Amino acid sequence: MAEFWTVKNDFQLEQFLEFVEGELEAGRERSYEIYKETRTSAQNRALYAVFTRLAAALNDAGFEIKHPFADFDIPWSKQSVK
Repeated sequence: MAEFWTVKNDFQLEQFLEFVEGELEAGRERSYEIYKETRTSAQNRALYAVFTRLAAALNDAGFEIKHPFADFDIPWSKQSVK
């Protein structure tokens, strides 16, 4: 199971460091990958709002996704637009 930590302030940094120290003291070996996020939370929310609206517009216009194995159509959703 993956765990994700976002550190944006001193409190979050302290919490993450306590977690890392606790894992080390408990003898659990961990690998940590550090990366810079490419989008903000607000940008992600905006994208999902666009996906939701686009899915509704596609469904309202009568467009559907052909099921690859059966003879029926699937309505659009924000996940299928993504």
